[in-house]
Amino acid sequence: MVENGVTDIGVYACYMLGTKEKGKLQSVTIADSVVTIGRSAFQNNDDLLSVSLGNKVKSIGGSAFSQCYKLKTVTGGNSVETIGSNAFYSCQALQSLTLPSCLKSIGNYAFENCYKLEGIMLPAGLNTIGDQAFFKNYKMTAVSIPAGVTAIGSRTFFGCDNLETVSIPGGVTSIGAKAFADCTALKTVNFGGTESQWNAIPKGEYVFGIWRSTSEGYTERTASEALTLNFGVASATLTLYASTVKKPITNTGGTVIGNGTYEVGKQITISAVPSEGMAFDGWYNVHPVDGITTKKFSNATETITLTENMTLAALFRAALDCTVTANASEGGTASGSGTYKEGKTATLNATASDGWRFIGWFDGGNKVSDSASYSFTVTGNVTLTAKFEKGAAPAGSHTHIDKDNDGKCDTCKQQMTGGEHCPQCGKTHKGFFQKIVGFFHKIIYRLSHLFDKKEKTDAAQKTD
Repeated sequence: MVENGVTDIGVYACYMLGTKEKGKLQSVTIADSVVTIGRSAFQNNDDLLSVSLGNKVKSIGGSAFSQCYKLKTVTGGNSVETIGSNAFYSCQALQSLTLPSCLKSIGNYAFENCYKLEGIMLPAGLNTIGDQAFFKNYKMTAVSIPAGVTAIGSRTFFGCDNLETVSIPGGVTSIGAKAFADCTALKTVNFGGTESQWNAIPKGEYVFGIWRSTSEGYTERTASEALTLNFGVASATLTLYASTVKKPITNTGGTVIGNGTYEVGKQITISAVPSEGMAFDGWYNVHPVDGITTKKFSNATETITLTENMTLAALFRAALDCTVTANASEGGTASGSGTYKEGKTATLNATASDGWRFIGWFDGGNKVSDSASYSFTVTGNVTLTAKFEKGAAPAGSHTHIDKDNDGKCDTCKQQMTGGEHCPQCGKTHKGFFQKIVGFFHKIIYRLSHLFDKKEKTDAAQKTD
């Protein structure tokens, strides 16, 4: 860990430490006092797996984590404004990194050859993206260039061969050579301006070109490969964070689902999933300086309509111990009472006495379930009562068979005897052997009926 009190990590501070002393540097935690990470500070650390950035870091220097081939996750860094050239160059195992909403600049080659990086979103405040910044990011499927970006550099998204949709703001004034070349899955380009504005933008060679062969080199797309160009289509970016405190945002406590770039007006479902031992508190607005501010949504899963760039944080806290009490009225018993962690599932079971039937689980005067076996997510202390009434089996009941002859209903596994009403599933049971006996009873009845009929016929004939 980089200790508190340190404000700057110098140039080459930990350069190649993991290579020289194998296994010595597998994780790095940058203290909140650090403001600047210098050039090549952790470059070529072959054993580095994870980095936790302090929340006061504003600048990540050029090649700071370059060629850390095993680096998988980078968390924190919610105040980063500048990512230097080659900062994460060839971090080939990097899978998880969230760009903060205050980020302004991404340098040349910053994430080149980050083959496994997925779900990365360009924040709305970004205004500079360097050449080859996302060169060969194979996991990228959609990208929306923020409105503040006016120039897209050469080979910026070159070789992102799973990229399908690109949204470019109407304020872009230049696009560099091969900016989206070899994006073989690319089908749609949405441009925020008019067709005449698009045609007026200076573009380098083979912006959307495809490599054919050594002899042909790069060529423009053929008619069958042509892109769908949509004009005047506005897009917006939804950026989601997970946090355990309101300031600074921690990117811990759970996971969030729904990050992405979408057409304005589209409905998106967002979800927050707490980590073990944590509970969801709510979705909150995020301010670049003030951190998490006002609560916007209360449910962990919400469907929202995106009308502009939006940044939200799911706030998580330690789960509480909750008491679940299962009571029973006259005519039966209830089980499942206990202490449960908030967010866990409790299952209550009601069993009717002979001559009674289960009618529901009640919270005070409100029925919450008709099922004798009731499962629910615990959100706080709760007392539920299983109520019963005298009466026969509910309408619609039918015979269940114990085909495996284990003495239990094949449907609900309740112990049973022939003809007994099941208090669990509300149906009349009949054992396997009772069914066989019933079958032979039917045969005997029919044979007896036939013999009786024959005797009557013979007697009639004799009388004649």
